[in-house]
Amino acid sequence: WEVFQFVTGRAEVGGRVTSLGFLSLFFQQTRWLDLKVGPGPLDVDLRLRRGEILDGSRLEAHPDGISMGFLEYRASGFGGVTWSVVPAAGREDREGRLALVFNDFGLQRRGYSRPHVRGKGLRIDVASAAPRFGGLFLPKRLAIEMPQAEVPDLTFYNAYLPRQSAVALTSGSGRMSGRF
Repeated sequence: WEVFQFVTGRAEVGGRVTSLGFLSLFFQQTRWLDLKVGPGPLDVDLRLRRGEILDGSRLEAHPDGISMGFLEYRASGFGGVTWSVVPAAGREDREGRLALVFNDFGLQRRGYSRPHVRGKGLRIDVASAAPRFGGLFLPKRLAIEMPQAEVPDLTFYNAYLPRQSAVALTSGSGRMSGRF
């Protein structure tokens, strides 16, 4: 990574890649956030000045599948991934921004065999300090926006009730939305 401190320039690359596994480099310092993406179209505009990643740098991918793990949950589906470097709000420095938009998604809790929520339009936005080579992404803010989604089986939520509770969900379906 040290070699990049001597690099100044701009690279624009576009095409279809067989693997977007290199995106895991963004998260090597973040163990609680896990991104997996399939192959697909990729466009990159990387701007450097003496190794500093500049405003306007951007990576956009529309992989054949996206999966993001956060704490005990994993969202999987189809959509797009965008990473960019932008000026930080109200400050002179920059920040890295990662946006995942799931056109279609399923949300599954670890240890369960199938998704307990299905929907469209899940958006996950993550912001980091100014990215640098060797430490590209260490999140400092996370926002999750889930518009109205379908819960096909409400009995899943019995797992959240106290074991001694006399209350239990025996059947039904419903809708869910949320912000985090």
